[in-house]
Amino acid sequence: MSSKGAPQAGKRVPGKGRSLAKRLLRPALLAFAALLAALAAVKAVEMLFPGLVPLVRGVVGDYGLFGTFIVVLLGSTLVPFTVDLFFVSVVTVFADPVALIAVSVAAAVLGGVVNYALAFMLSRRWIEGKLGREVFGEAREWFDAYGGWAIMLFGILPNSPIIDPLTFVAGLGKMDFRKFTIFTIAARTIHFALLAALALGAVRL
Repeated sequence: MSSKGAPQAGKRVPGKGRSLAKRLLRPALLAFAALLAALAAVKAVEMLFPGLVPLVRGVVGDYGLFGTFIVVLLGSTLVPFTVDLFFVSVVTVFADPVALIAVSVAAAVLGGVVNYALAFMLSRRWIEGKLGREVFGEAREWFDAYGGWAIMLFGILPNSPIIDPLTFVAGLGKMDFRKFTIFTIAARTIHFALLAALALGAVRL
């Protein structure tokens, strides 16, 4: 399995016969639809229950960074939890969004490293059993074709269903750890900064 960014000869390219844009259209639309729904829900709660926001802000102020780190870390591994919806709801009431972004990035990167290390040490059968054959197969197709750039792309998309599986596949493919870390840090930094900007912008409308 190759970790290079360009498609390799003899490798199966995801969505052969279709452009990359068409291949990405459905997951991207679903991702942004879920994000918009979350933003709408946050705005609705703020309007319907104005007294709830100061209360939540106080709780998040006390436990926010540590709690966010744990939730994002677990959600970036094998725990079935939607990290992005949690982050969007928290960033709108947290006093220091920059600190929240930094903690979320650190937790997501650490979660990816844990996945990479597990896959590096364990067998393909174990990984495929945990992720599911269909999800594993899709992640492997993208990684075989685009390597670290697949991690970069799906790491930026909100609510991406295969970013965590991609980190397992990277470990299984023995991708260079330094390159894996660089791609993951860059993707998750852009990801959480974009989510924060969209969420805070929506709340201020």
